[in-house]
Parts: sequence; C-alpha cells; structure tokens
Amino acid sequence: MGRACVAEQNPCLDSSLHDCDPVAECFSESPGYFQCQCPKGFTDLSADKRFPGRKCKKII
Repeated sequence: MGRACVAEQNPCLDSSLHDCDPVAECFSESPGYFQCQCPKGFTDLSADKRFPGRKCKKII
C-alpha cells in the first residue's frame, strides 16, 4: 500500500483558516501554524497575550 500525501496549506492565504484581526498581518511559521501581528498605528487588544493580533484597534 502506498503513502498518503497531504498538501501543506498556508493558513495565511485563506482568512477562513486563521483568526487574525482583518487589519493584522498573518505570518505562516510552518505548515498549519501561524502568528498574527497588529500593524503600526494599531494597538493589540487580544484577550490572550499568547495569541497576539486577534484584536487590533487604531491608535487615535
């Protein structure tokens, strides 16, 4: 019996595969793993600091 292969998917390429804030940048670290980062001019209000970039608010 042969091996089953699964294509590696970058979660940052499809917003349904990550929970980053819409203005945050998504960085794929390895297959299935990603980090989010609020852009400059925004503050990070994410509830869980282990998972940044989930809630970004523009600094006024």
